[in-house]
Amino acid sequence: MGDVALIGQAGVGKSTLAKYLVYRNGYVRMSIADPIKALVHQAFPGLGKTDVVPGLTSYGQPMTVRQLLQRVGAIGREAHPDLWLKIWATRRDGLAGRAVVTDDLRLVREVHYLRAYRPGTLIVLLHADPSELASRAGEVPTDETEVQPLMADYDLKLNTSELTPEQVYAAVVEALRAKGE
Repeated sequence: MGDVALIGQAGVGKSTLAKYLVYRNGYVRMSIADPIKALVHQAFPGLGKTDVVPGLTSYGQPMTVRQLLQRVGAIGREAHPDLWLKIWATRRDGLAGRAVVTDDLRLVREVHYLRAYRPGTLIVLLHADPSELASRAGEVPTDETEVQPLMADYDLKLNTSELTPEQVYAAVVEALRAKGE
C-alpha cells in the first residue's frame, strides 16, 4: 500500500486511524512533530499534552505542554519554513520500501511539501463538528496549526463525528485500493 498522510485538528482521530494502519497493514507511523515532542519531553518528562508546564506562562496564563509544542514548532518554522519537514524527509528516506502513515499534517505548507516530495501519497482530511472537537481535545483550538487544516488540498475528506473508527479506516483502505495501492 502507498503512503498516507493525515491532516486535521486535534481530536479528529488522526492517531487512531494511524494505529489501525500500523496494526492492520504494517505501516510505519511517523509524525512531523516527533523531533519537537522529543525535545519538549526531554526537558519536561512525564507531562501529558494538557498538563501545565512548571514555570512557563503564555500571555500571563499557565502554559500547557500542547501550547509549548506549538511554540517550539513555530520557532523552528521561523528559523526555516521547512525545518521540521526536512527532518521528517530525512527520516522518511531511511524507510525506503516501507509504507508510511504520517499522522500530524496541520499546515497547508506541509501538504504542499509532501505532495512534491512523495507525489503518490493519499492525503486524508479528517474533521469533526466543533462540539465534538472540544470534547475530544479538551480545549478549543485556536493556534494556526489547529485552524489551517480545513483549507488544505486533500484526496479524501471524512467527518469523524459521523463515522466510527472502523468506518474511517475502511474508507481510507478503499481510497488506497481505488488509487491502485
